[in-house]
Amino acid sequence: MILEQAPAVEVSEIERSVVAPWVLSGVSQEALQDQAARLLSHVDGVDAADVAFSLVSSRSAFDRRAVVFGEDALRALAAGQASPGVVTGAAVDGSTAFMFSGQGSQRVGMGKGLYETFPCSRTRWTRCVRTSTLSWTVRCVR
Repeated sequence: MILEQAPAVEVSEIERSVVAPWVLSGVSQEALQDQAARLLSHVDGVDAADVAFSLVSSRSAFDRRAVVFGEDALRALAAGQASPGVVTGAAVDGSTAFMFSGQGSQRVGMGKGLYETFPCSRTRWTRCVRTSTLSWTVRCVR
């Protein structure tokens, strides 16, 4: 048997018709809207994924935040209008907690089993619940 390398296949560049989240921030709601208005003059014909990358990797993060999906949503934010493609909010102080239950966490009930069986898991989980600033309880996802 003779094995040889398969012939090279020419792969065309993938068309990028991505809907990418554009993350904006400002020191106030008005500043956030102003940034959206300024950004509008630069996004026509530009790759959405490139805009998304540039916004999250080269901009300062201020207290007022928005995520927009597409130019129509960006226009709505600039005008101070509600839109299904716009999510706004404000940064809050607090800690972020990550709970990794270990190998097998994809199984239904794995977290509950760890909580009930291992004191160290129960202790960490309880700490995460206590320090959570979510508007809903994470205890229900155990």
